[in-house]
Amino acid sequence: MKKIFLLLMLLIVCILGYSQSAELSSPNQIGDAVANAGLTKKRLFTFQLKMTGGGGTLTDVTFTTSGSYTANELNKLELYYNTANTFTSATSIKSLTSNLGTGSHTFSGLNKALGNGNHYFWITADIAQSIIPNHTISVPAISTNDIIFSGTVYKGGSTIASGTQYLEYVVVTENFDGTWPPSGWTFYGAARTSPAYSGAYSLELQPAGDYAYTRKVNTPGLITFFALENTGSQYSFEIQYSTDAITWNTITTYSNTANSLTKSFKFYSIDVHTATYTNVYFRFYLASGNGDIHIDDVNITLRSPNTQASNVTFSDVGPSRFTVSCTAGSAAQRIMFMKAGDVATVNADNGVFYTASTNWQDPGSQIGSSGYYCIYKGTGTSVIVTGLTKSTTYTVEVMEYNYSDVTNTYIYMPSPAKGVETTQDLEPPAAVTFDSVTSSSFNLSWSISGSLTYVLFLKEDTAVSPPTPDKTITYTASADWSNKGTQLGSSGFYCVFNGIGNNVTVTNLQSSTRYYAAIFTYDGANYSSACRGEVPTATAASDYFASIASGNWETVNTWDSTNHKWIGTTTWKSSRDGTHWNDATLKPTSSAAKVYIESGHIVTLTANESCNALHFDSGWIQLGNYNLTINSFDATSGNPQFIYNGTGTPQMTTQGTNYIVSVTSQSITSLPSEVYTLRINVGSGNTVNLPNDVTLTNLTFDSGGLKMNSHTIKYKYKDADIYSVNATFYGMNIRLTNDINYVASDSSLARTWYTSGYVTDVFQATMYFPSTLTNSTKLRLWLRNNAAKGWYLKGEYDVQTAGDQKYITADGLTSPDMSGIVYFDFTLSELDQTLPVELSSFIVNVNYQNYVQILWVTQSETELSGFRIYRGVSDDLSSALDLGIFIPATNTSEPKYYVYTDKEIDASGTYYYWLECMDINANSTFYGPKELIFHPGVDGNNIPVLEGINSIYPNPFNPDTTIRFGVLEPSTVKAIVYNNRGQKVCEPINGYYEKGTYSYIWNATDSYGRRLSNGIYILSLHIGSKTYIRKMAILK
Repeated sequence: MKKIFLLLMLLIVCILGYSQSAELSSPNQIGDAVANAGLTKKRLFTFQLKMTGGGGTLTDVTFTTSGSYTANELNKLELYYNTANTFTSATSIKSLTSNLGTGSHTFSGLNKALGNGNHYFWITADIAQSIIPNHTISVPAISTNDIIFSGTVYKGGSTIASGTQYLEYVVVTENFDGTWPPSGWTFYGAARTSPAYSGAYSLELQPAGDYAYTRKVNTPGLITFFALENTGSQYSFEIQYSTDAITWNTITTYSNTANSLTKSFKFYSIDVHTATYTNVYFRFYLASGNGDIHIDDVNITLRSPNTQASNVTFSDVGPSRFTVSCTAGSAAQRIMFMKAGDVATVNADNGVFYTASTNWQDPGSQIGSSGYYCIYKGTGTSVIVTGLTKSTTYTVEVMEYNYSDVTNTYIYMPSPAKGVETTQDLEPPAAVTFDSVTSSSFNLSWSISGSLTYVLFLKEDTAVSPPTPDKTITYTASADWSNKGTQLGSSGFYCVFNGIGNNVTVTNLQSSTRYYAAIFTYDGANYSSACRGEVPTATAASDYFASIASGNWETVNTWDSTNHKWIGTTTWKSSRDGTHWNDATLKPTSSAAKVYIESGHIVTLTANESCNALHFDSGWIQLGNYNLTINSFDATSGNPQFIYNGTGTPQMTTQGTNYIVSVTSQSITSLPSEVYTLRINVGSGNTVNLPNDVTLTNLTFDSGGLKMNSHTIKYKYKDADIYSVNATFYGMNIRLTNDINYVASDSSLARTWYTSGYVTDVFQATMYFPSTLTNSTKLRLWLRNNAAKGWYLKGEYDVQTAGDQKYITADGLTSPDMSGIVYFDFTLSELDQTLPVELSSFIVNVNYQNYVQILWVTQSETELSGFRIYRGVSDDLSSALDLGIFIPATNTSEPKYYVYTDKEIDASGTYYYWLECMDINANSTFYGPKELIFHPGVDGNNIPVLEGINSIYPNPFNPDTTIRFGVLEPSTVKAIVYNNRGQKVCEPINGYYEKGTYSYIWNATDSYGRRLSNGIYILSLHIGSKTYIRKMAILK
């Protein structure tokens, strides 16, 4: 009996001991994502322990990391803990800072007491700045064997593997949760909404035609994003690129028939490493279909170069300097480092900004403590290094690198190209200089030392590094360029001097031609490196001319024979053949063969000028108050373009007519009466007054605005005149089509004007159309600024006749109807249409219960379906909210009175209301807006209390809504929310309330703080013994 008792006690002890248990699971699985260089607390893995039976003390957690990453790409692995499933408030309980490579790791010695309930853990990594792009890291699933407790704890459950984290240098990242719209993005139709992969929002593309594109990225590597197809059955969703944000090319297409998106967020990665995608915009574009596409957590990473620089060579080697050259690799930039001696190369550190210095006595940045110092960084392939020690060996290494102009991040390609060179003992002359320059001759001089021999070579037009002369060849000199001396190899350099002396005059040269000189010192046994110089011969009057900088037509560069250099502002280049260009010593005259205005350059007249031919390459002539006569216009050169900022009227005496006048000054007093394109470019925030009426084809805006100043702009080919007294336009582009639109119950005339721009005040528009289009003496003008909400009637206008055209003139456009709208459309219709409704009254006011009341009266209704009401916080109909009610029409010929009470606002402010009248063919006419300034009252006792649920607004909603309720006498108030299966999900309100009206903001979470899914929910409000019921809907 005693033994049986002991056995029973032992069994009880065992049962009690094993009642402590831990259930392992993965509650918020981490998916694929990008881990940016330098990012801290990057979540790699998450798990949950549900403790029962009194809990236990956690001592160790073992896990494994895998992937292609290396240990030095991580700074730390860390374990975070929280009693809620919220990482942002979690605390660190252990970290690892060594042995961070792939394999097994253990957070030991935790001694973390875990009581009954749920406990949440996250394994994170701090990513180093110097990473290797395209490397990955992930954490496989852990088991109960990896979770160690002190004492005996029963362990059950399991986890699943985490997603893959791609280690990258991220240059564009956006989750659409911050400032809206986000900087660097351009949108059409796309809107911020939910659901979201992480955070609060995603970007929604619907309907077809919606898009969003990024700023330019110069060297992208990967595009990663999360996407889902929320609703709809057909779609074609494209990832595109463009160099100009105008012409787009498709990279990848996702559609309902192939490469489909999932119904929940999924990670997508697109490789854009190739040179095709250099310096481009990227666009997310819903090309077609009725699908509702959401994207979130967009990242664009920096490309790593894939072809290294090569062929490191040296030239012009002297005792204290040499020139280093290389062959470029695949990147647009490369960096050079140098170290004394013939030594092994080292890799530059990714993410580090290095500064270069070509003076070895004042070196640039060092790679760590390697002794390699930066001597060059840029887009070129050669550099001259000075300050060296003679008879010394140096190693130069070259690496390609990519960088982001968005974030100034650098990636250097490992395994540099290498070159080794030893400096010489013999010095060349310090410099070779030029004077007495004419169009056919110049004098060259140099410094001498002792009785050494100097050998001088000259080359025409093209700059190349000369080879070192051959010690076995005697070079014969000739200073007559028409009878050249011995050539230096096949380099194009010809000997013009060989002997003891310090100068030579070379004759019979070409005008407007650049010459390159190379002089060597010779001691009878060896040649030094070369000392080089260059100079153009003077310009002949009949040469070609081209602008090389914005400046003055009159400015003439002169040769300073004392200092042997060009002085003055360089305004013109010259050439004898139009191919090889050099600095000019004359300005263009009427005898010039041709004058080129190069791209981006502006040349200003200071007197009346002329030339034989003028060729524009996107450059400009700024006329001021002077005339430019072009004696023979080159029809193949494009239309001439002129800048005007003077006080007179510019006169263009060219044979071309499609010129552009660009206004750059705010103080102009006159413009030509007709120009092809008028361009406004007076600086951001500035305006210029239109000085007179102007007929034009195009009106464009680079910066600033155009104040109409009681003048008219006539659009020559777009059948429209714009007039205003005070309005300022910051863009006014008009496109005329023969589109027919469905307005009211009939079609419009085949005439639609599509406009865009921003205007500050009312303006008058005159619209022309062929006389054959209509015989009506009156027309209706219809406007819209939101194609989805249809046209609304602006008014009826008399038809006037002008020659073979007719026209109507409409006053008072823009304000107050459309002030500030950036686009709007116009169309016309005849008066014999039957409007579906005749509205005689439309009123918005506040009733005695302090609710907004909307009243309207119709005199007659014909084939009318009904009414909808819209409310907004601005007078822009496109941003207004549909209140979600539809009031059927009566279709009576008698007056009919309608009223609707809006109980869903309780905040002070200005509100705007519109009434939409919809006919049986689903065509709409809008009335309004009606403005209402609403104040709920300073003293809440002034508002009658209505017991029960007063309003739920907004409804449907996401992410939260305001529940407004009234209590007539002090009572206990309880609010319970049920799902559509009748299950209780939360109890947001439970307390004692005095008499009054109250508002409660509910964030759509359950009793555990978890977000509720989309759907219908029932709110049951209990006030004392009374119960009030209302439906609510949570949307996507």
